[in-house]
Amino acid sequence: MGKLHENAKTARQIRMEKQRLYCKRLEIRLRKEREAYLKNLSEDFPGTWKSVAETVERGSGSAYDEACHILIDICEAYELFANKQQFQRELKKFVTNNHIKYNFYLI
Repeated sequence: MGKLHENAKTARQIRMEKQRLYCKRLEIRLRKEREAYLKNLSEDFPGTWKSVAETVERGSGSAYDEACHILIDICEAYELFANKQQFQRELKKFVTNNHIKYNFYLI
């Protein structure tokens, strides 16, 4: 019975280690994909801002949610491939140009 318990414990440790390695590889792959996506955004910031403006113009709740997600991506792209101050300037311009009537704190 002791050997059976030991084998089960070893098998569980092997499965856990394989799962840990799988998760680590997945995390690395997803991070690389995210960085490639953000790099692509950074290569056409004006076009991306235009896309957000068009999304906001739809005026629906889902459009605003979509715009928020895109803005988060743009912010991250600026942080990685430009700078945060530039993002803040562009965001202020975006809010002014699109007559967004709510206040928020710039990150």
